[in-house]
Amino acid sequence: MKKLFRMSRLTKAADKILRQGMGMLQIQSVENRILVNSKILKVEPGYIETLYKIDAEKEVNPMGMMHGGVTATLIDSITTWCCFFNRDGTPGVSTDLSVSYLKGIDPKKHPTIKLIGKVDQGGKTLSFVSGEIRSKDGSILFATGKQTKFMAKTPGPINVVGYKDMNHILSELDEEA
Repeated sequence: MKKLFRMSRLTKAADKILRQGMGMLQIQSVENRILVNSKILKVEPGYIETLYKIDAEKEVNPMGMMHGGVTATLIDSITTWCCFFNRDGTPGVSTDLSVSYLKGIDPKKHPTIKLIGKVDQGGKTLSFVSGEIRSKDGSILFATGKQTKFMAKTPGPINVVGYKDMNHILSELDEEA
């Protein structure tokens, strides 16, 4: 029960830290726009789950479906975000990214989608991460992706806010309990 309670507090803390940290980074990137349209549902070490509201005017192809480039960008972002909450908070640098488009995303039927990112294997130099894009209720799998990240010592949002690593956040939550 204590672990479950800590994880729900972790999700709230991670949401606050991510939003604050992204705002403090020197470059306001596409990650910021994605974060604005996202609601963080769950965070665990090396794992993140969010809801993302699709911009039905700017993120579609000529057929009115979500553009494949946007889908790839969302996979890239969610797999980076799970790295923020793994070990030292380093976002890493993409060395490769592959996306499998399983089903087109119609923003009229699915204005909000679920993004899931997890670290499959995290090393000192490379991390192997995967992501999914699902319907809001999780029943439809639209796309999957895998990415290899070179874990360069680049500060991520949790570092900019002042946390050394994921254990620092967890120990602070334990102290508050």
